[in-house]
Amino acid sequence: MVASLPGSRPVSPAASSAADSIGDPAAGKAQAAACGACHGQDGATGIDPSYPNLAGQNERYLLTQLEMIQANTRNIPLMAGQLTGKSEQDLANLAGTTSRTPPRSNGCCASMIVYVCFGREE
Repeated sequence: MVASLPGSRPVSPAASSAADSIGDPAAGKAQAAACGACHGQDGATGIDPSYPNLAGQNERYLLTQLEMIQANTRNIPLMAGQLTGKSEQDLANLAGTTSRTPPRSNGCCASMIVYVCFGREE
């Protein structure tokens, strides 16, 4: 387990399974449509290269990031407005649907992603 940012919850680099799910992907799907305007409808083709690829990320990691952005402990002004009024369950549902969106292959192997993101080889 690793913690990505100070104050964040420890997460496993492995994708969440349905049994470990904290959100309802079906409920989050409609809310996630707005995310597609910047991150791409597939969650992996952002309109700006600096926008992160969300598809296939760990559900708990995504939830932690959404919570931090909403609380303004991770300052991303463009995102904060998108999360105004969303409940904890709404955020969990968004994380649930996004984590189950298949990641886009860009020629980078999964073990390289784990190494770059988590500093270790699988």
